[in-house]
Amino acid sequence: MSRRLIASLIVLSALGCCWAGAGEPQTPLFPFVLPWDDATPGVANISSWLHKPAGRFGHVTVSADGRLSAGGQRIRFFGVDLSFSANLPRKEDAVKVAARMAKFGINIVRFHIMDSRRFPDGLLARDGVSTRDLDPEALDRLDYFTSELNRNGICVYLCLLNYRRFNAADGLPAEIERLGGTVQRQHVVGFFYEPLMDLQKEYARKLLTHRNAYTGMTYAGSPGVAFVEINNENGLIHAWLGQEVDPLPEVFLSVLRRQWNDWLRFLWDTEDRYWQTMYRYLKDELGVKALVIGTVFGGRRARPHHLAPAREGGSSLGARRTRPMQDPAVHPSRRPEPRRGRHRASESDALVRGHGGIELESQRRRPSLDSRTEWAHTSPRPLRNRFASMRQPVY
Repeated sequence: MSRRLIASLIVLSALGCCWAGAGEPQTPLFPFVLPWDDATPGVANISSWLHKPAGRFGHVTVSADGRLSAGGQRIRFFGVDLSFSANLPRKEDAVKVAARMAKFGINIVRFHIMDSRRFPDGLLARDGVSTRDLDPEALDRLDYFTSELNRNGICVYLCLLNYRRFNAADGLPAEIERLGGTVQRQHVVGFFYEPLMDLQKEYARKLLTHRNAYTGMTYAGSPGVAFVEINNENGLIHAWLGQEVDPLPEVFLSVLRRQWNDWLRFLWDTEDRYWQTMYRYLKDELGVKALVIGTVFGGRRARPHHLAPAREGGSSLGARRTRPMQDPAVHPSRRPEPRRGRHRASESDALVRGHGGIELESQRRRPSLDSRTEWAHTSPRPLRNRFASMRQPVY
């Protein structure tokens, strides 16, 4: 039976049902409520499927075949995400919530956004000015809820940095409070600014080494903790591509600029040493008389300006947009006028000077090669251009 015939029969059946009930009185709607605290036994209660307590087979690991496992057994997770005060229920509610989740087969809970608000909506100390202190009652509620979840076969997933908004009282420059946009703009600073990273470590230490009075274990050592997430929805390259890095205040940007330039110096010195070592070995020890060729980049040559050191007032990473060269036969619609007479052949042309800056003996002679032609076009994808300029040294 064809798919079209089956679809037609389904439509006709539906129309027939509608026509048959058109003259009958409509059944009134009635409330259909799923109680939040219902954990009664029944066919819908599958809590017996869960391994109790959570972590009974040991810590969650990655097996040799790339799957999650515990104690040599494969494990699958079906979970939910809790936020704000939902992470810190009262003890009488924690018992009911944990049992309710287990009834529907939930076996993991992600504690999300505990670091952005003060108790009772978060872990931060209720009377604090900084974001460095955790509230004792909040920790006690978290401990008890965790113990109830684990008792019912539910693992926990801890997040260390979600929406915490750092401030000057944390010991950071006042500029940290003047960062606009989302809170992730603050958090991207932690990828390269040590004082902010130290604050994240401090929070992790206070939470993960805290001993749960109800399980007798720390969060760092409990097999009932399946995952610990370092940083929620963030990344340095991700932020840079999203134009979130360049607007950072100079007190932070100067640190990134220095690290970027240090990396460039390391990259150039390392590759320069490689080219020089191989060149001298081939020429001096093996007696190679031919022109020594280093590498080729798919029809384009790297140049020193592809990655320039960052300068104050310029781009955060100092990377200039490049002009990739391609064979015009591949892109006839973008065929530009050739630029002739600008290049002179040398071994350094083959050695890709932009990655080593090597001056070989033939480079000093620089014989002309009039037939050499360079083709250039501007990429129609600006985002690709922006990223390509950064990744040049890697290749």
